[in-house]
Amino acid sequence: MKRFLVFTALFSPLALLVYVTPLVIHEGVPKLDFVMFLIGFAYVLAIVPGWVAACADWVLSAKPFYLRAIASMAVAAVMAQLVAWYLGNPMVRSEMIAVTLTGAIPAAVCSWLSAQQFGRAA
Repeated sequence: MKRFLVFTALFSPLALLVYVTPLVIHEGVPKLDFVMFLIGFAYVLAIVPGWVAACADWVLSAKPFYLRAIASMAVAAVMAQLVAWYLGNPMVRSEMIAVTLTGAIPAAVCSWLSAQQFGRAA
């Protein structure tokens, strides 16, 4: 159950951080009210991919850490692509990579943190 709490609490903010980092580098830090809007929007869009990645991590909880991390990264990357496709994101190559990383990096971090929590990191 703690695994789902880790993914619920951290997946969406990490996905937002990964997705907006290139924008912040090029355009600067946005205002606080816009940041709060983005955080709420990130939870709406990323909570289901985070839960699905948590399910993949939970199903493989008896396996070594690297298998759990790879599986949760793959599931989260596919889910992020599906969310982007559903929202009508034009899939040019650079945005495809950004969307894939938006799903994969938070899943890896959350999987690692849940492994640290349960003492099974290898």
